[in-house]
Amino acid sequence: MRAYLSLLRASKTGHWSHESYSGLPVSIETQAFIDYARRYDAFYAGLRLNVSSLTGREVIYEDLLAEPLRLRGLLEFLGVKPHMCDLRPFNVRQSNDSLSQVVINYKQLCAELKGSEFEQELEIDIRATHAGAG
Repeated sequence: MRAYLSLLRASKTGHWSHESYSGLPVSIETQAFIDYARRYDAFYAGLRLNVSSLTGREVIYEDLLAEPLRLRGLLEFLGVKPHMCDLRPFNVRQSNDSLSQVVINYKQLCAELKGSEFEQELEIDIRATHAGAG
């Protein structure tokens, strides 16, 4: 859902990297999101299938600097000594907003996605929002 939210916000602002769009509200049309999510998941499933015979590692960009051990493991896999390089992010996160803060029709979206495979992502967002507030 975050990828779709990012797409909507970048499309609305024209800022695809390096500029914040924190606080920019958007409305998410449920069926458009579901269609996007299925295409997105199918794309990455196809990539995984096509490279399954290769030796490799799947890397989530956002996790690399958030989890130093993951970055260290990747560097070791690549044969690079971690102490020999000073890696820094080129792109920074454009927003740290929770879904509930910026999705105008958040309650409607939650109701329409209840019982779907996307409900868990909304619940994670709700828990993270409450944890950050308290």
